[in-house]
Parts: sequence; C-alpha cells; structure tokens
Amino acid sequence: MIRWNMIFANLGISADGVEFEKYFREYLFDSAIVIDGAEELLEHLNGRYILCAASNGPYGQQVNRLEKSGLSKYFSHLFISGEIGHQKPSAEFFETCLTRINAQGESIRPEEMMIVGDSLTSDMAGGLGFGMQTCLYNPKHSPIPDETRIDFVVYDLREIKNIL
Repeated sequence: MIRWNMIFANLGISADGVEFEKYFREYLFDSAIVIDGAEELLEHLNGRYILCAASNGPYGQQVNRLEKSGLSKYFSHLFISGEIGHQKPSAEFFETCLTRINAQGESIRPEEMMIVGDSLTSDMAGGLGFGMQTCLYNPKHSPIPDETRIDFVVYDLREIKNIL
C-alpha cells in the first residue's frame, strides 16, 4: 500500500508496502487485546443497558476480534462501518445504528444514548453531532483541545460505572 511505502521511505527502510499490508491485515484480523477493566465494566452494564459495539473497519475483522476477545457476548448489536456502508463520525452511521436498535422494539432517542470511545473525531464528534452523550476514554491523559465539548472523560474504563 502507498501508506506503508511512504512510511518505509521516511524511515529509510527498504520493504514492499503491498506485501507488508497483507501481513499487517492478517495479524490485525487475529489480534484481540482486551483493555484492562473492559470485561468488568461490560459485566456490570450487562442487563442494565443495551450495549452496542460501534466500529469503523472491515466487518469480518471487527467481529472476529470481538469474538476472540470474549467480549462479543455482552453486545446486543454490532455496528461495523464495513457492513453499514458509512463510517463514524457520519450522521448516516449513527442513524443506521439507532434505526436498527429501534427496529427491535425499542423507542430510544439519541439523547438517551452514550458513546464511549477513544477518538475525538470519529467517536466524540460523531456522537455529539448526532445528539448523544459522549464519554472519552483517555488512558494516556492526552490533551483535549479547549474547544472540544465532551460530556465525560475517564482514564480507566471502570470509572464509567460511576457515571451511569
């Protein structure tokens, strides 16, 4: 891929970016690193809330990673951009999610939902743009621009139990 060729060139590495991308995607497909506190939080929220996973990426890859992590059992819905046809932060992505949830007999409005994510652009901006509450997972205590509006910031996933 072009991105890898550019990275390799900048680093002075002689490698085939297309071949590297092939291996990168294979390993990414099978990677499943569970963040400390994730399962504890999901176990606590399970049955209290409708839990959904919302991710950009190829559908098969994201589903495989959730299954390998053992966390897929907690989610009622998996909203993956590769299957939906739109990516976060687009309104179409979030509208599709809400429509599918409500098609299951719910009557939820965006302001009754919260997105928890680690991206200021796809998660926080997308959620805010759709009228959802937002919770930024910021384990590295990265600076947040002053003009950025976020409802909650947590540094450990277990802190979310105190918000909800």
